[in-house]
Amino acid sequence: MKSGVSRDTRSGPGASPAGWMLRAVVAALFVTAVAVVLPAWFDDWRLVRGETAPDLLAPGGPGRAIRGETAGIYDEELADVQVEGNVTIPRTAIAKYVKTRPGRPVSRKEVQEDVRSLYGTRWFFSVEPIFERTADGGAVLKFRVLERPVVRTVEFRGATERKKKHLIAETGLKTGSPFDPSANLEAARRIESWYHGKGHVFARCELVTGGEKEDRDVVFEIEEGPEVKVTGAKFKGNSFVSDGVLKTKLQTKIALLWLIGGHYDPATIPNDVTVLKQYYHGLGFFDVTIEAKEDFNDSKSRVTIVYHIDEGVRYKVRNVELVGHHVYSREELARDMKLTPGRYFNERELAHDVEHIKGLYGELGRIFARVEAVPRFLEEPGTADLVYNIDEDRPYLIGPINVRIEGPNAHTRRQEMLNIALRYGVAPGELANPHNIERMKQGIRGSMLVERTPGKDVQIVLKPELPDDGIRTAAAFRGQNHSEPPGPRSRTWYVPPAGRDVERAATPPMHGAPLGTLGHPGDSPREPEAAADGRAHDGRRSVERYRAPYDDFLEAEDDGYALVEPVAPRLPARSSAFPVFRAQNYDRGQVDPGNPIYDVSPQGDPLAPGRREPPPSPFLQQPGIVYPDVIVHEAQTGRFMIGAGVNSDAGVVGSIVLEENNFDIFRPPLSVSDITNGMAWRGGGQRFRIEAMPGNEVSRYLVSWTDPYFLDTDFSFGLSGFYFNRFYPDWDETRGGGLIKVGKQFDHALSGTIGLRLESIDISRPRVPTPPILADAVGSSFLSTIRFALQHDTRDSAFLPGRGHFAEIGYEQAFGDFDYPRFDAEYRQYFTVHSRPDGQGRHILTAGGNLGWTGDDTPIFERFYAGGFQTFRGFAFRGVSPVDTGVRTGGEWLALGSVEYMVPVTADENLQVVAFTDFGTVENDVSFDNFRLSVGAGLRLTVPAMGPVPLAFDFGVPILKEPFDDDRLFSFFVGFTR
Repeated sequence: MKSGVSRDTRSGPGASPAGWMLRAVVAALFVTAVAVVLPAWFDDWRLVRGETAPDLLAPGGPGRAIRGETAGIYDEELADVQVEGNVTIPRTAIAKYVKTRPGRPVSRKEVQEDVRSLYGTRWFFSVEPIFERTADGGAVLKFRVLERPVVRTVEFRGATERKKKHLIAETGLKTGSPFDPSANLEAARRIESWYHGKGHVFARCELVTGGEKEDRDVVFEIEEGPEVKVTGAKFKGNSFVSDGVLKTKLQTKIALLWLIGGHYDPATIPNDVTVLKQYYHGLGFFDVTIEAKEDFNDSKSRVTIVYHIDEGVRYKVRNVELVGHHVYSREELARDMKLTPGRYFNERELAHDVEHIKGLYGELGRIFARVEAVPRFLEEPGTADLVYNIDEDRPYLIGPINVRIEGPNAHTRRQEMLNIALRYGVAPGELANPHNIERMKQGIRGSMLVERTPGKDVQIVLKPELPDDGIRTAAAFRGQNHSEPPGPRSRTWYVPPAGRDVERAATPPMHGAPLGTLGHPGDSPREPEAAADGRAHDGRRSVERYRAPYDDFLEAEDDGYALVEPVAPRLPARSSAFPVFRAQNYDRGQVDPGNPIYDVSPQGDPLAPGRREPPPSPFLQQPGIVYPDVIVHEAQTGRFMIGAGVNSDAGVVGSIVLEENNFDIFRPPLSVSDITNGMAWRGGGQRFRIEAMPGNEVSRYLVSWTDPYFLDTDFSFGLSGFYFNRFYPDWDETRGGGLIKVGKQFDHALSGTIGLRLESIDISRPRVPTPPILADAVGSSFLSTIRFALQHDTRDSAFLPGRGHFAEIGYEQAFGDFDYPRFDAEYRQYFTVHSRPDGQGRHILTAGGNLGWTGDDTPIFERFYAGGFQTFRGFAFRGVSPVDTGVRTGGEWLALGSVEYMVPVTADENLQVVAFTDFGTVENDVSFDNFRLSVGAGLRLTVPAMGPVPLAFDFGVPILKEPFDDDRLFSFFVGFTR
């Protein structure tokens, strides 16, 4: 059967001579109509736009006299001016827009202005001036109009609580608006809905007039009803979860002081019930029932929502089953599970276990491994089995990374995103570990270079490619560059044959050796696990981080192995050139380094007797390649801020800051357009800051520049210059200088820095009598030091950490005018002592301390002091120090400790209380002779509109102190990281 263009061969008008004649007649009529109507329509359109049409009333024009008499009519007095065609608009209303009057000579200009004025009312589709003569020969001017339906008046009856302008804005109706009965009915519905959104849930609106075509007035009859406020939410029947916790889950908001907010919306109540049920389900209460009822007062202006809860029984886990795993044993997968048999079901712990299993597979590059947890309910009430269905998928390697930066005039270098990726181990040739990819995403989000708002957040899109034939050997890239991937290599794969008895061998089997399971030294014997396809898989974890290749590349024979040695094709490449990645070169080896046992070797037969085989190939299956697309939206990285602050240690301080977090010192402007479009000095991911902080006690001025990936390496480099002035109780101090700092991020937790500090210091206005150590420092001096430091940070959050630790150890050596060593160390450990089953409401215990020692030649302005919020609460700033003739001279030895316990007061954790004890000493030598101790309590208040940093208010009382110490009961600070 052939296909082609079909032709209509049926008979009809189009197929006969009569049909062609009919078409010609229709076409002629159409052209005539266009020639007549279009000019008139165009003239009307010109009048609406206010354009002059001098020929509008010319002889033969559209304004000609019906009887053809136009000569001399403009010099005559008009006998009358009339309006024809108006139906709903009164003649008196139209006459207001007509300036031509009877008894006066008429002019062409006046008629044109009247026509234009009538079109301007937007009441008419058309306005046509026509001249006629009466029986006695008088001249009459008629304006023949075709009405456009418009709204004449709008009335909102009964609207007393809400302003009329709000209703007009909601409906869009006003005098002169197009009249549409259906739109008027929709406006009534919108008014009623608007009232409901404002809390008038009993409001009703009816369209009294304006629903008929003949109407021109629109009248709404509104019954507003009271504005209903939600003044409370009560819970009945709940015992496991407190009322305060349940209130944090509600979408319905309660009015503050019965006046502010709290508009009642019935539509939110079903959502609240659903959310509450989901919360209970997450805690194992699968049979929970919740019913919400509204309790109104007599005037129906206030309502209390009462939630009747029947929690039911809380389910326990009887058994945990793992299905579909072959690479890992059950013991390995279940080793760190939280939701174990006998424990109550908990969605948070379940999510942890799922992520734990996926994380194990992620370490092997099995980024698309799927873990589905399914509860299996039993006949016994309150118990369930938990089944984890696992799809291990296959390993994947990272391919070339594509970075796409969105935004107008985007100027950020793509290399900045690749630098962050490499820091977290996401690089071509590496295993596709989802944990590293997620850390990379968070690192990009925290770089301050990209948007983090919904719709513009960082996106990581993974595009996988599988090997063509299942036996591809992947190439390793230490970096992306413009070279081609390596060529094919031969590889031998070893697999225990199906259905044979296997035993653990200390090393992989030799050619011709008895059949056995591939093993590694130190593995204990264990029965293999049966795979779904019937083959035996051992599933033991390798001593390396990779897996043995139990794939079907070996055929069983009576006396040993029949080996298959496929030639692996090249790694699939997206393009012939790869972008440069951190200036690293191609590694033309395999993912596992090339091995002479597997490859052609000049040493002879690699399987000759006496030669040991290497460890098995790293993959259970041939790896695929995943190509990450990093999609970001460039953020507004420059800021100019003016503000002020106050705290108990520094007094009142102003702040003027100019900051650019995407600076590029290597991109000067080359044209005026580079400056106007924002390309100059931007795009390199560097941080530049100018800061001025004048204050009544402390003033500081700073200029700094930092490159977190200096020259696209793992090293950071920074320069800063500063001027500092402070009025201490015992002297005035002025500093000016600079700092050169080089850092290295070894991994996500460990970092190191080297800093060279150069300062000119001036000490003036010393207290009298002046001790010798202060007298030696009066005047100008030059301080130069070099400091080495290591930091290890495993905290789960920079603000309000609940787990992990922060540790720093540093050594500083001064040289030049002063020559002394200095050692300091800090350690803080965070423990979550208690939390609700949902993981919130944490009770956090923090313990830590500081140690410091400095040499005898240390000047007074570099010695150790303590006191104040950040060091020793209960004492004033620098209130803990050795004293000489009334002057606090500081110490050469510092040992401080602190223990703090924090408990949330409110269920949303915006208000927390702390109890603490601070202890330690500052001495002139290593001793604890003048040991101090304080105890106290405080508040941490988080204001959501001000960000995650809380306000800290602490009250501390010294228990052990020295007579010369300066104590202070109250201290406050913005922030709480001490």
